[in-house]
Amino acid sequence: MTAESHGRARRGARAGEPQDRRHRALSQVDFGNSFAALGSLAYAGARVSAHVCDVQTGATLLTIDDRIVQPVGAIGSLLLLIEVSARLSAGESGFTLLDRVRQSPGTGTDSARHSELPKAAKRLPSLWNQLKVPALPVVDLAVLVGATGDAVATNALLRHVTLAAVRRRGETLGLGHTAVLDLVRAVRGPDEAPHFAVSSAEELAKMLAGLYRGEIVDQPTSARVLRWLGTNRGATLVAAALGPNVAREKPHDESFRWVSSLGLESGLRAEVGLMFTTTRAAAFAVIIEFDSDAVATQLTAVDACRIVGHDLLEYLAARGGP
Repeated sequence: MTAESHGRARRGARAGEPQDRRHRALSQVDFGNSFAALGSLAYAGARVSAHVCDVQTGATLLTIDDRIVQPVGAIGSLLLLIEVSARLSAGESGFTLLDRVRQSPGTGTDSARHSELPKAAKRLPSLWNQLKVPALPVVDLAVLVGATGDAVATNALLRHVTLAAVRRRGETLGLGHTAVLDLVRAVRGPDEAPHFAVSSAEELAKMLAGLYRGEIVDQPTSARVLRWLGTNRGATLVAAALGPNVAREKPHDESFRWVSSLGLESGLRAEVGLMFTTTRAAAFAVIIEFDSDAVATQLTAVDACRIVGHDLLEYLAARGGP
């Protein structure tokens, strides 16, 4: 979303004209606050895209340049988790041990290069780096990736299933904008892919909606991926209004819950996820790129994401929330 396109959309709304398909907010709650917050970022020079949809009805609630392909950081690991889960559903063992030492990008036969791998791995954001255990089973690594976006665990799984297999999975799912391009790297050189992964807000939100409905590969595969993402108990941007996830005290507890995946890098704040109760759900994706590393810019991006969360919470509550 650019300042110019935002201005056109707002002027069209004031004139009573239908807004462009890429810039609209349709629902009982009009998501006007979300549009204004994200639009202010676009006026300031950020590259913004968003998509929010009702999972049950399929209704589109908010779209902002949602088909533009952008870097999404660790959110790309969602496609990796789908591939891992699909293999488990097909009968592959989840208890194969994968070694942490060989997780850094750039493995090779050269002994000098190999000796640098542990140091390279330590530069990556990873909870596994803080643990003493040198190897973990596939299922535990999937939990680490789902809960924290663990970079070393992500690379372990990518080396295990192969990058080519993850790309084929995306093609099988009909994803034209979503791809994992490379391993996670602390520093990217001129001969390496510019990003770990790319996607569009529309595809990401629809992917989460498909997982909720059990349509990604099959129901067991979809449910397993959501369980892995659900191990994230506190890190969120959009769903921050709900507070940390907690276990349901009753089987039919109608309190709001969320699952999500974050992309947090220099110049990037992105999140894809679900807000839901036991009876209704909405999927969201917000991607914000900015050139400035100023703290004020980062906080403005975070605040805009939270405003989307507030509008989404109001929408779900209007549909019969607790």
